[in-house]
Amino acid sequence: MLERLSILLIGMLLIVGGIYFLFHRTFYSWKYGLVNMGSYHSVIGVIFLIVGLFFVYKIVKSIIRHKE
Repeated sequence: MLERLSILLIGMLLIVGGIYFLFHRTFYSWKYGLVNMGSYHSVIGVIFLIVGLFFVYKIVKSIIRHKE
């Protein structure tokens, strides 16, 4: 059950990160400072969002099927 919850948490963090990248063009890196992602920040955000939704969908489906 802990594995499912950890993958669910990763999926939710990917969704939040995807929404952040979708609306913000820059992010702060501890090594390089402020980094500009260029004009493709919306594409990166959508990819993160889709992968996160896929993880959450698979885990929720697995939890519902194996409910004890």
